[in-house]
Amino acid sequence: MAAPGTPSGELTLIFDRVPGGVGSNYLYTLKPGDDTQLSGPYGNFTLPKQLDRELILIARYTGLVPIRCMLKQLYAQRQTGSVLLVSVAPAEEELLFHQELLTLAVPHPGFRYLPLVAAGGEQQGVDLTLSMIRPLIEGTPKVIPMLCGTKGFVRPLRVYFVEAGYDRKEVKTETYD
Repeated sequence: MAAPGTPSGELTLIFDRVPGGVGSNYLYTLKPGDDTQLSGPYGNFTLPKQLDRELILIARYTGLVPIRCMLKQLYAQRQTGSVLLVSVAPAEEELLFHQELLTLAVPHPGFRYLPLVAAGGEQQGVDLTLSMIRPLIEGTPKVIPMLCGTKGFVRPLRVYFVEAGYDRKEVKTETYD
C-alpha cells in the first residue's frame, strides 16, 4: 500500500508490472472505477502498537513504498517520537518521494531522513547503510528496526542487528523478491 486506507475503504497501491506476473498483469487490466476483490494484509510488517524507542526504517528503492505509508499513518496520528528513515536508491534521480520526505521533516522535528545513493548495487547499498547506522546503533539503547527491500539488501542488515544483540523477531523485515 502506498497510503493508509480511507474511511470509505479507498486504497492507494503502487506496484511494478512483472513480466508473466499474475497479480501485476491483472492489476494493469483494471480501469479507474473497476471493482475488484482484495484480501489481507497478511504478514507482520506493521508498525508496533507502542513506539517506546526510536524507530529506524531502512528501505532500498521500492521498499520505500510501504514505509512511506507507515510514515503517513504515524504522522496522521500525531506521532512525536524519534524516527530515522534511511532510503537507498540506485541513482540520485531515483530517490523515491525525495521532496515529499524532505518536506515531512520540516513540521516533524523527531523525523530524520537520510537518503543514500548506491549505484553499485545491493552490496554497496548494504555497506553504505551499515556505515551510516553503526555509529547510531552501537553503544546506545535498543531501537525498533524495520527493513524493507530485496533479500540481498535486507538479510545482511538483519544479520547485523542480530549480531548487535537484537532478537531476530525484534527486527521486522519485508522482502519482495
